[in-house]
Amino acid sequence: MNERQYYLVLIHHALGKEAKLKSYENEIKPVLERHGGRFEFILRPGPIADMNLGQEIHLVSFADTQGMHNYSNDPDTHTLRKLREGVVERVSIVHVSHLPLEQYFAPRG
Repeated sequence: MNERQYYLVLIHHALGKEAKLKSYENEIKPVLERHGGRFEFILRPGPIADMNLGQEIHLVSFADTQGMHNYSNDPDTHTLRKLREGVVERVSIVHVSHLPLEQYFAPRG
């Protein structure tokens, strides 16, 4: 059985460009969904956070790793990346594991 695959996306964007970033995100969302992906959370670190994390942190998931691969290689993904020019300075993507809390904190023994 395949489990959903989770990716932490750390986005560094030019200050004052939040509206343009959101416009890009609105355009890319249907492409993500077409490949079984979805936005789980969009987070903005507080003012004392380490800015090496980025100004936005997205948790996205896909039904499987093939979905992420297909999304990354979709021609629409590449075309829409032009909307990020001058807005997104750097993106880091980290494949992360989902650890269900009830299992993580379950008593041992």
